[in-house]
Amino acid sequence: MSCPREARKRSKTIAFWVTPGQAAEIDEMVRTSGLTKQDYLLTRALEREVVIVPSSRVVKNLREKSERIAKRLEALASASELSDALLDEIRWLAGLVAAFARYGEEEFDAVERIIDLSRD
Repeated sequence: MSCPREARKRSKTIAFWVTPGQAAEIDEMVRTSGLTKQDYLLTRALEREVVIVPSSRVVKNLREKSERIAKRLEALASASELSDALLDEIRWLAGLVAAFARYGEEEFDAVERIIDLSRD
């Protein structure tokens, strides 16, 4: 039996509409954070810092994101067409990988390929 709304610590509901693209972006950030969607959105709405705690799920998501970026970079490298959005993703990923490196997480082959492409 569920608790009556009045007796709950969190007794208010907040909802809002987003575009499919915004929803996908939010979902990606939630997966990367390792938090629940509620905790992530509440933390961001209150302008608190989201602290990513390395876990196997977060590392898997980061590895998949690294692989997607590496493939896109390899495809664009010969045409020299790097968009601002892709460069922003690269900077974000590089910062995240650097943070993981400080905690002794495993290295990612895709990150090494990204670094090699940026040197060309």
